[in-house]
Amino acid sequence: MWSFFASYSWGRVCFSPEDPSVVADSVADVVLQGMELFIPPSVVPIGGRSQAWFGRSCKIASRYKQECYRAWADASTSRDVNTSELKKKYNSTSRSFKSVIAKARSEHIGRIGEKLVRLPSGKHAFWFLAKAVQGNFCQPSLPSLHREDDSLAHAAKEKADLLSSLFAFNSTLDDGGNIPLTIPRCECSMPDVRFTQRSVRKALFSLDVSKSSGPDGVTPSAEDVCSGVGTGFNASFPVLLLLRHIPDSWKTALVHPIPKRGDRSDPSDDRPIAITSLFSKIMESIISCQLMRYLEDHQLISDRQYGFRRVRSAGDLLVYLTHRWAEAVESKGQALAVS
Repeated sequence: MWSFFASYSWGRVCFSPEDPSVVADSVADVVLQGMELFIPPSVVPIGGRSQAWFGRSCKIASRYKQECYRAWADASTSRDVNTSELKKKYNSTSRSFKSVIAKARSEHIGRIGEKLVRLPSGKHAFWFLAKAVQGNFCQPSLPSLHREDDSLAHAAKEKADLLSSLFAFNSTLDDGGNIPLTIPRCECSMPDVRFTQRSVRKALFSLDVSKSSGPDGVTPSAEDVCSGVGTGFNASFPVLLLLRHIPDSWKTALVHPIPKRGDRSDPSDDRPIAITSLFSKIMESIISCQLMRYLEDHQLISDRQYGFRRVRSAGDLLVYLTHRWAEAVESKGQALAVS
């Protein structure tokens, strides 16, 4: 996989003079194609074992997709005139493979249903199969949610709309027309942000591989992905920064509700987690690192800020406040806190 990404013709395919949003989508498309080819999905049999529904049609579709991909990759490397047609053929076979997989799973579930109908309801085999079906297919990730009028939201869309309106309301703050505080001025200006191969690789390897994928479906699931695709990132990030353009796909996030330790049916008990594109995370982390280094080196950020800073936490703030309160009690006999 590393050699695939390292030898890929990034400049010719992904960095043509087009809309930056199209360029970002092209980079994501290349990464997904490499991951599809070299990282076997969970549905593909590994080591002789496979899913119960992964039959002959699935194997044929998977083999045909890989053949079309290799033909397109070889044509792209040799700059064949039929490269675009082979790519369209590969995209078509990839969509066909996903359709075959979905159909095989659906037919497998149908066969389970037919078997349940034939089995006597009092037998052990019936209840064993019924519990397996219920655990895999019938349990929703979220229970029914209570609305303000005491009605219940049962459907998935109703739950999504209810959580969306609640998260949007809680995430909107009214500044009251107040002017932000001014920060001390510095005689020297911040240097330009630089995207080096080393900084990109450091940001890639610092990502948590257990995290979910964003809207583009790309995850840092393998070390070879991080190693090889750094070349493409190192070339695309400066272009986006120079054009001052954020790709449209980077502005989209998957919002997941995370329950707290309360009533699962209460929508206010959930907190939102936004999962953005992997590429935007990498670019943001590099810019944030250089910006924080400049602010701290020139003392432009308050020393009393403990949140969102390295080697600092809320525990450090509590230790500092406890120390100040203890000093006040010892010297004055009391401590007052004004909020």
